[in-house]
Amino acid sequence: MKDSRTVFSKSMSLLLLFILLLSLNVSSGGAGQTSYSISRNVFYYFDYAYVVYSNNESPGYFETPINYSDGTVNQTVTTIAIGGEARVVNNTPPYAMNMSNNTYGYVVLKITQQVKNISGLVFEIVKNPLIFSGIYNNTPHEITSKYIKKPLPIVNTTVRSAFESWLKKNSYLPSNVSKAFLGVAAAIFIYGQYYIKYSASALPRSIEDVVENRTGDCDDMSRVLINLLWGYGIPAKIQYSYVYLPFNSTFDVEGSYITYINAGPHAYVLMYLPGKGWISLDFLAGALIKYPSIITGETTEANVTSKEVEELKQELSLYRYAEILEVYPEGSVPEDLLNALKTGNLSTVLYPKISKYIQLIKEALTAETPPQNSSRINVSSTTTPTTHTSFNTTTSTAVSTTQPQLNNGSEFTPSSTTSITPYSSSRTTNIPTTSQQTSLANSSSNPEHVNVVYKDHLIPAIIIILVGGIIGILLTTSLKRRH
Repeated sequence: MKDSRTVFSKSMSLLLLFILLLSLNVSSGGAGQTSYSISRNVFYYFDYAYVVYSNNESPGYFETPINYSDGTVNQTVTTIAIGGEARVVNNTPPYAMNMSNNTYGYVVLKITQQVKNISGLVFEIVKNPLIFSGIYNNTPHEITSKYIKKPLPIVNTTVRSAFESWLKKNSYLPSNVSKAFLGVAAAIFIYGQYYIKYSASALPRSIEDVVENRTGDCDDMSRVLINLLWGYGIPAKIQYSYVYLPFNSTFDVEGSYITYINAGPHAYVLMYLPGKGWISLDFLAGALIKYPSIITGETTEANVTSKEVEELKQELSLYRYAEILEVYPEGSVPEDLLNALKTGNLSTVLYPKISKYIQLIKEALTAETPPQNSSRINVSSTTTPTTHTSFNTTTSTAVSTTQPQLNNGSEFTPSSTTSITPYSSSRTTNIPTTSQQTSLANSSSNPEHVNVVYKDHLIPAIIIILVGGIIGILLTTSLKRRH
């Protein structure tokens, strides 16, 4: 057994990570550093949905970025425009629309972030297995009580045993390294596909299924990882976001189609480092390590049961819609979108981008037998919607609500869902409330720092769907019920 101080480059797997971090050009800053630079990101978020068919006319909700602050990321969301059938609930977000045949709605948001650049600490931890030894003795009680849960037995036995065997093969023992190093090594083990092979899915998997079959996508992997960290007494949480990347693709999610432009939904684990803050362990996509993320929520809910998966399958049969999500850095919004926003005619730009998918849905529905207890399917409308826009600009303040959400990939690969319960108490969501005038048209300055993000989208009432693509893609539908 080599001394635990052995340089990590003698371990091939950790050497590969070292090369990865170098390629990401991450500045380490130094373990003893007490102050860090702050990056400012500004993004514009366009979310347009057209409901072709609904067998349940309860309200649907757009799952959008949230007001969020955890000491590392401070994110504020401002409403720029609401159009079509979209509306705010009780004069404040969240944004809802009636899920009825041939209806549409959209929201346009401005996301402003300030991010403390501590991601380089991951680099320092990988280089020194003993770094930050004893630091977790000073973890605040409010952190340990909220972010260290009892790990699921299957992870704390089966997965932990496999992880420690892998560590030993790489010349490390849990007793001879710091907890911080254990946390980073566990992330490499899970996200690096040493234990779980990446496999995209339109549905979430139960944790038993993930461990038994050793396959999963970003959210599946994240649920395993967070349980593994809790077993070592390391505070951790799952964060949902959209990573801003040159990623343009359309996904078929159980008969609905979602198009992503410069974005894809993602889930990844963050580890708390006392005295430093929350650091990303995202070795799949580099969210908050290399790229900024538009945050849509967080959770410590780390299990999905087979029963919940079956319930989701049932819900998915009730809706068919096409949706497009576009994200642009400040100063880079296309001219046609800017002009359409000024004139209140966003549908003239966004509807044509998904019209072929709307037609595909209609053709598929015409060939289907209507679901039990449904009214006759009427999907004959082909008229481009006439836009009516409400410039009801608001800025988010912290109104605590909870709401489940999205997923991952490895370098842009599909994913699955996190929690199947819409608006479940497992996910922290701060909803915008305060009014403030903002104009997208007047925003022309370039962001001081721009990197990556991940989006949210419309959600037919009650579900969380997820699909993936290059970092993972998650869709969701949610209704305020459960929990």
